[in-house]
Amino acid sequence: MRKYLLICCALVIAFSPLVSAESAPLSDAQLNAVLANCSVAQVTLGRIQQSDKPARINRGFRYDSILKLMVKLNTRVAQSRIDAPELLSITSNYEKEIKAFTQTYTTYDDDLSDIQKMDCKEAPTDFYDSLTRVRENRTRLEGHVNQIDFYLDEYEKSVNNVGNILL
Repeated sequence: MRKYLLICCALVIAFSPLVSAESAPLSDAQLNAVLANCSVAQVTLGRIQQSDKPARINRGFRYDSILKLMVKLNTRVAQSRIDAPELLSITSNYEKEIKAFTQTYTTYDDDLSDIQKMDCKEAPTDFYDSLTRVRENRTRLEGHVNQIDFYLDEYEKSVNNVGNILL
């Protein structure tokens, strides 16, 4: 089973390189490989989608909880008449990044659902192009997560700076 999953993941990676706006036509070897393995890849993508959903829900819940705490702290800092505009700026950027993450995830999940419904034997090039879009969206999601983590680190530094001012 593990070997099967590794082969499927390798196929997904091998057949979905980053492409420009126009994808190059598939070679005969690539086309044959897509035709031979697309059904297995669809099953694997379904499993990936099922494991991604709970992770996305949990991550979104944590992001929202953290945002609420940031807003509460910002309010208390403002009520205490402490000048800390960087906290507001970081919170705003964090919230925007959460929204971008959510939108990208929705597109990613929709594309994953669509690719599983495709008749990949009849339209292997469309399947390949869809697989490429899924991979690009997953890469974008990783970028959003990294950016959110960056904002959290920056917020922590700013909170520490405000704390140092008060001491």
